[in-house]
Amino acid sequence: LTDKRFGVLPEIRDVDEYNRMTRYFSDQWQVIGVNEPAAVLSKSQPGEVYTYRFDWAGQKPLLGIDMAELIGAGHGLEITFVFGPEAVDTLSLFAQAENTGSREALEAAMMSYWALFARTGEPGNGGNPALPVWEPWREAGAKKMILDRAEAGGIHMSSETLSAAQLKQRLLQDRAVGTTRDRCKLYAQLFYYAMTTDFWSD
Repeated sequence: LTDKRFGVLPEIRDVDEYNRMTRYFSDQWQVIGVNEPAAVLSKSQPGEVYTYRFDWAGQKPLLGIDMAELIGAGHGLEITFVFGPEAVDTLSLFAQAENTGSREALEAAMMSYWALFARTGEPGNGGNPALPVWEPWREAGAKKMILDRAEAGGIHMSSETLSAAQLKQRLLQDRAVGTTRDRCKLYAQLFYYAMTTDFWSD
């Protein structure tokens, strides 16, 4: 999906195709790592399961590379928001913000939520009445907290969810997937060569 400029710097070949493909893997991670487990856990631990989706993609360009497009809200970047931008040396490079005020506001909110959760077992409003209350996962209603910069939707609860069955259905109906072989290959990448094969079907 990328070329290397000067043999080193990654450059996206086709932005639309890149975003279509990376959305599959992002959604797969959310389904297998968050949505499906939360739906099960919340049945035996009602009101005690808290989930989130980190959407921040406010990176500034790096050496002419659009980092917001290339990396976006990449896995693990939220660590630099919870523990500070120098928490993980290599990650801070990928999280340098185009708009530091926006980044700092989200960082402060996330630190507050995590701290209150560590103290009480509930993230609440992070001890800040100006922040929305982080509600637990419910079968009907609130699902997860969306963590993003204000200009891209901000911090808010979402009832949006996606199941493994829904993701499989999207793949089945996606006309942009060229051949049956391409569809099978992508299916295997999403559900066989994944964190678990629980959702794989021959």
